[in-house]
This record gives sequence, structure tokens and C-alpha cells, in this order.
Amino acid sequence: MNTFIEYEEDVDLNEAAAFVAKNLLAFDPLRFFELLVGNVKELYQERTWIRSFYPTDEVLEKVVGLVHDAVVSGRRYRTEPCLKLIKYLVKLRREDSALPAPIVDQLFDIFKRYVNCGKEEIEWCVSVYLKDSKLKKHQILWLIDNWELSRHVVNRLLLYPEEYCSIKNWARNLITKELLMDRRSELLALLVGEGVLDEVGDSNEIKLWAICKSRAPTSVKAELIEKHSDIEDYRTVIEIVDRIGEPSPLVTLLQKIDNKKANQSIEPTR
Repeated sequence: MNTFIEYEEDVDLNEAAAFVAKNLLAFDPLRFFELLVGNVKELYQERTWIRSFYPTDEVLEKVVGLVHDAVVSGRRYRTEPCLKLIKYLVKLRREDSALPAPIVDQLFDIFKRYVNCGKEEIEWCVSVYLKDSKLKKHQILWLIDNWELSRHVVNRLLLYPEEYCSIKNWARNLITKELLMDRRSELLALLVGEGVLDEVGDSNEIKLWAICKSRAPTSVKAELIEKHSDIEDYRTVIEIVDRIGEPSPLVTLLQKIDNKKANQSIEPTR
């Protein structure tokens, strides 16, 4: 017996076929780009689909490359949605592995273009692009030369993923000139290993947070906390000890408190 499938009258078969085919195509991202995404306008139109792709090197190369080409050529495009698409994919990828250098180079160019564009949401967006990425010498020097341009440039220097001599020199220069005082502890953190805390006259509060934010080993942090804290700093010490997971400074702090209580008890009454 033959069975005939009866389709509802309101189903557009061409539309249904196209939609099913597109879903099938989404299982092959490179083919998807080859057939449907050849320019930044189409990138914007297909951005919802592209968000479902895992950001392999090839996918990132396609997405970042299209936006980079538009930026370099001065071509108009839907800036914020496309930049946010890159941000989403870059953050997702960074959870697993570092970005390839050629892609970082393109991201750096996009960062330079928008980091001081006057639109806060876009500036924050492109700042994420370079997080935890190692840069080339000329790129780091650009950040140093333009640190006053934006707090996002400052963030990329203060949070650079490894020690870098030029960044340390930049930090020391700002410390000496007492610039960027609202980020003082972070500047000092870059130089904790070079004994900078013994050279400056900053408060214990600032020094303690510099220790906390530094790359020093936990055991060294504990020793420095004990050295640069007094009883009056107990709340800060407790907070930092909780962050670094090393309780030994609290033992020293308790000893200081006990000693002070003992000294007070034997002071002669007037």
C-alpha cells in the first residue's frame, strides 16, 4: 500500500529546503563561509549562525580577516555587532588555547583603530581582544608610547601575561614621576621582585596590594606581607591572605598583637 505524505498548505517547500540545507551547512563552517560569507556585510547578516561555530584557527581567520580588511580599507560596516562577534569568539577560544600570531596581529590593528573611538562599549570590546596574548616588540612599544590614550591601553600593559623589560621601565618611570596614581599598586606590582617597595614611601595599604598583584611566588608574597604590614593593616592582610591562600602572615600578625598587648599590660600606671 502506497502512503502519500500530505503537506500543510502553509509550508513553503523552497523555504523549508533552504533552511534545512543551511542547518546542514552549519556543520561545515568553512563551507558555510565559502558559500554564504564573502564580505563583512554578509558576516553581519550571518552573525547569529557564526556564533554557534567553535572558533578554530580557520573560523577566526575568516571572521577577524573580514573585519580587519574593512578597517584597513575604510569600508563602512555594522561596527558594534561585528566587533562583538569577534569578542565572543575570541573569549570562547581563549578558554582552550592561545591565538595564532597572525590573528593577534590583525586584532591589534583593530584594537588600535577603536580603543579611543569615544564609544565606551566598543572600547571595552576591543580591549578584550588582546587579553593574555603575547605581542611583538613594536606592538608593546606602541602601547607604551600611547598609554595616555586610554585606560584600556594601560590595562594591556599592566596585565601583560609575562614580564617584559620595556614594560617594567615604563612602570618605573611613572612611579618616579608619580603618574597614574590611581593604578599605583599595579605599577609597583610589576617591580616587586626588584625591591621597589623598599625604595618608595607609599602607604602599607598600597604596598600590600602591590604584593598581592605581583608575580612573586606565594612564599615570597607571604614574607613581603609580614615585612610591609603593621597591626593597623590587619583587615587588608586578612583579605590578601585569603586571596593568596597562605595563612602564615596571620600567625605573624597575631604575634605582633600579643606582643603589643603584653607591653601595654606592663606599662607603669601614672
